[in-house]
Amino acid sequence: HDSAPPFTCKSLIKLFGSSNPSPDHVLRCSQAFKSGTFLFSDPEELGATLSFGSGKRSSMQAILAAIVLPPESYSPSVVMDPASGGVQDPFEKVLHVMRSMKLTRSLHHRR
Repeated sequence: HDSAPPFTCKSLIKLFGSSNPSPDHVLRCSQAFKSGTFLFSDPEELGATLSFGSGKRSSMQAILAAIVLPPESYSPSVVMDPASGGVQDPFEKVLHVMRSMKLTRSLHHRR
């Protein structure tokens, strides 16, 4: 379906990155979802390009590279911008997953 790539990418960006992803970030991730590849140009080395993905639609390697590698995912200026949303620390992510699965605490009694 046509809405699957943007929906999936936005959900994954929220899970692995910021809570309010930019439309450009979602678009780049959607293009990687559709094509199955993501090309990363290293800004420190001119002409150095890395390719991620198998070339098949919905390649997770390409999608995750499109989420993690763009500068807006780690740029300090984006992280400090309140409009870009918050970044969860790892402990909050684990708590979020545990709460979503409705895990309950069990009491262990020593005998």
